[in-house]
Amino acid sequence: TGAGALVARAVGGGHRGLANAALGQALTAAVVTGAVVGGALVVVAPGFATLIGLDGLGHGYGVVYLRVIAAVTPAVAVLFVGNACLRAAGDTRTPFVTMGVVNVVNVIVSCVLVFGPHPIGGWGVAGIAAGTALAWVLGAAIVLLVLLRQGGMLRLRLHRLKPHGHTLKRILRVGVPAFLENALGTWLATFIVAMMVGDLGGTAYLGAHMLAIRIEALSFQPGFALGVAASTLAGQYLGLGDPVRARQAVMWCWGAAVIVMGGVGLMFVAIPAQLVGLIADVPALVEQAAPLVRICGYVQAGFATYMVLSFALRGAGDTRATMWITFGCVYTVRVPGAYVLGVWLGWGLTGVWIALCADLMVKGVAFGWRFLQGGWTRVRV
Repeated sequence: TGAGALVARAVGGGHRGLANAALGQALTAAVVTGAVVGGALVVVAPGFATLIGLDGLGHGYGVVYLRVIAAVTPAVAVLFVGNACLRAAGDTRTPFVTMGVVNVVNVIVSCVLVFGPHPIGGWGVAGIAAGTALAWVLGAAIVLLVLLRQGGMLRLRLHRLKPHGHTLKRILRVGVPAFLENALGTWLATFIVAMMVGDLGGTAYLGAHMLAIRIEALSFQPGFALGVAASTLAGQYLGLGDPVRARQAVMWCWGAAVIVMGGVGLMFVAIPAQLVGLIADVPALVEQAAPLVRICGYVQAGFATYMVLSFALRGAGDTRATMWITFGCVYTVRVPGAYVLGVWLGWGLTGVWIALCADLMVKGVAFGWRFLQGGWTRVRV
């Protein structure tokens, strides 16, 4: 997030050296932090699996998966940071192609490691994790190769990898609030809710919960794409010194997201069981997940507003505001609402999802207010 905001401003203002410096510093920071996070994940994997309510075989599978993935966390960080910088520079095609390759390789290698003949196959969950890890490493290599070879405003220069205090400080000024927002806001709240879901009904409830999220991705993936566009355009137009066009670009993305996600939301309300049935053939899971999909269908316009405008504010470097808005929403609506409705009142998984969707609506209102208020156009990056 920090590098993306700085790269977008630099590209918009025509400052090639700054864009390349931001890219190099962000990649160096990504490798270091990825190694730290990966090492920590190896140690705490059993605790994570226990906290979200996994037991027996599920607990063992969770630990194996996390530890295999932890080994390639630095590569994952490079992949995500490199893609973020490319998008901020206006190149969304390379990340699209790269992630397409990653997904294809992931599917093929995972299937071979699970279903292939011994000794290549038969590795179960470890094989799935290894396929994912290998695909992410390949993706990181592709991104680095592109950044080293491409011309234009953004190119990886090896001397830019050497730590540079001023540039790194500018990245961290934007990136640290975004990190805190994601770690202590979004991620921690999601983890707490997952613990509640695990306590309510164990692995079966967790399965239905995750299945509903997978179906909801039909809606929020287009929203994510439009959010990336809003983030890039906001940053570049502000770098150009044109906040009016920055606002106009974001509003076009916002309107498109409301239309697309709202349309998908109507489908969620109308045929939730059929959608769940496309990826699950267990009647009990379909029965539990379908009402959750219908609930989230009603809030897709608010979800679209939250997604696009939060991306735009982060792309503009307004990460302190997004951090405080997220903290306020998740700890006054999402977490306490999930407990009150799901646990205290006994509404179970349905109550949890009503709270989650209420949180999305409140976020939509809050981020809409910040966008219209205009403080994001004056943030220093």
